[in-house]
Amino acid sequence: MPVAHQPHRFEHILESKEQQNGRRHGQIRLLHAMFFLFILVISLVLIAPTQASLGFEFRPCSSNATHFCLVDLASRAITREIEPQSVLNLANLSIQAMTTRPSEAYSIDLLSNELVQLPSIDANASFHLVNLSHNKVAAVPTRWPSTLSTLDLSLNRLTSFDFSTMPPSLSNLSLRGNNLTEMELTKTTFPPSLIQLDISDNPQLVLRLDEDALARLVAANFSLVFALDSKKTTKGCTALARIGTQLVCLNLKPTSTTSIHQRSYSPGFLIAVLICTGIFLYGSTACFFTVRVWIASYEDDVRFRRGTICSSARLDD
Repeated sequence: MPVAHQPHRFEHILESKEQQNGRRHGQIRLLHAMFFLFILVISLVLIAPTQASLGFEFRPCSSNATHFCLVDLASRAITREIEPQSVLNLANLSIQAMTTRPSEAYSIDLLSNELVQLPSIDANASFHLVNLSHNKVAAVPTRWPSTLSTLDLSLNRLTSFDFSTMPPSLSNLSLRGNNLTEMELTKTTFPPSLIQLDISDNPQLVLRLDEDALARLVAANFSLVFALDSKKTTKGCTALARIGTQLVCLNLKPTSTTSIHQRSYSPGFLIAVLICTGIFLYGSTACFFTVRVWIASYEDDVRFRRGTICSSARLDD
């Protein structure tokens, strides 16, 4: 009687092995599908910022040198022709590069573009107001027209600012929301016409003044907007002064111990780090499950091979 049941048991073992092989192959196919899906998502993530970052170049038109053209950086096609105007509105146009600057405009509005750097500016230009807020400017030209009175560089990526490059005519300056770490104002670098200065939202900023600059800042006709971290401001200062509720340094020669540096990473770099981390974690997980499936497959083969031999031995008996 026991011998009669051996074929059924053998068939049951074969059937169980086929089922486990099917599950194993299904798991492998699922891993492959997840891998290709992950690669697709990564490709879209990498391509999308690249496509989104393609903007325009502002330059003179080749067909009409007195006009300006917006050139698509991807296709190099002219998308818009702009006539010279005294009040030039170039806001929200995704401008990434400028090979020229309108020298005859009274004011230029470049709000919310993608500018990283600015072209050299003709000192004989006649513009009075320049709005560069909400860009990616990390450095400013060292030469400005003598007519400039208002300059808005708020919400950019400046880490330093040299007041000695500003024209004497400058009366309003906004450096709000940058990455400024240290700023020095002295009698020789303080623009004589400056009456309004906004340096707020620069959390690492240390403001250093001499007595003449301090006297200018606390004058009744001067508007100063700022907020400094008192712990950073007082570090290494040889003397302190108070402007309203804020303490500032009276120190013309900052030492190396008082320099505060802030490392700034671009969104692209952070995205790349996240993508690499995701690839590493996904690859590690995929390898773990692949090895686990392989080990399970090997153990199943060994177990079923032993069962078949035993069954054959009993059948022979």
